[in-house]
Amino acid sequence: MHILLCLPSLLQAELFTYNHFKEKLASTLQTNECSRLANFFKITRDQTDAMLSSETPSEHLLLALETNSILQPYNVDRLIEALDELRINPFCLHVAEIFRKTRCK
Repeated sequence: MHILLCLPSLLQAELFTYNHFKEKLASTLQTNECSRLANFFKITRDQTDAMLSSETPSEHLLLALETNSILQPYNVDRLIEALDELRINPFCLHVAEIFRKTRCK
């Protein structure tokens, strides 16, 4: 329990950069979660197929979200809404919320 209480401050210390934030998400999102997010954001079929057939679907998803201006260093709100609405990986949602808060300081 004590470790969970320390988690937000540990993550805040680590999430200084947008790239590090994306690395955290990419290492945490599962393939089925990537597929659900791709459908939610209406990523093209070609991008979705490439994502799902790759060895790193989460990295491909994040790239597609950036390419489509859905995910940007200054704005992760749409991703947070999707993670919450689809009830995808609470840890990812938590990481995204912390990143947003640290960027607003």
